[in-house]
Amino acid sequence: MTAIDRIEALVKHMHTNIKSFSELCGYERPQAFYDILKGKTKNISSTMCDRILSVFPHINRVWLLTGEGEMMLKPEPVPAPKRDEGPAIPFHNVPLVEIWASAGPLKAFHQEGVDLSSCHLVPTAIPGAELAVPISGDSMEPMIPNGATVYLKRILDKNFIPWGKPAVIDTDNGAFIKVIEPDPDDRDCIVASSINSKYPPMHIPKASIFGLYRVLGLTQMFLCY
Repeated sequence: MTAIDRIEALVKHMHTNIKSFSELCGYERPQAFYDILKGKTKNISSTMCDRILSVFPHINRVWLLTGEGEMMLKPEPVPAPKRDEGPAIPFHNVPLVEIWASAGPLKAFHQEGVDLSSCHLVPTAIPGAELAVPISGDSMEPMIPNGATVYLKRILDKNFIPWGKPAVIDTDNGAFIKVIEPDPDDRDCIVASSINSKYPPMHIPKASIFGLYRVLGLTQMFLCY
């Protein structure tokens, strides 16, 4: 598998494009990736590899550099503590949904659906977490930074909607994360607001919402330059 094949496979797996993928990896411009796709650069450098893995740590480093082995790493089992270390932490695995929830301006990112059984599994100790979703954008900073992964539980009962709290909203215009409130002017809509004041609130019709997901916790990756 060539470097071209590996970059194309990564972008396809992340359900994104080269420009967005390069931004997530900390590049101001996607030229380094285009040079690989055009054959000007034959190999993925160790620096590019480190940037990709800092955002997508579940990617196999050997595969990324050489094309050998599987794209995804298998989750390592969590060792049981020794007797003097106290009770075991109740880790469990959840699907990592490779659809970036927008934390910025609303983007058209609608998917026909995700087969959770085909998603890579990641371990978490957050009670009740059902799936994990990466975040792209700065509208929820500093509470939820760009590049963080949030752990979610689907809200099945409208009586338990966490008004005034962050939630991931799955809509026919894409998946994104905002603080949600009832719309005081329209009972058929909700208000979705950002933490970052430079983004204005949005009024979202309830009919356009496929699902709401409560944010139970998050992990954050840091890019090293």
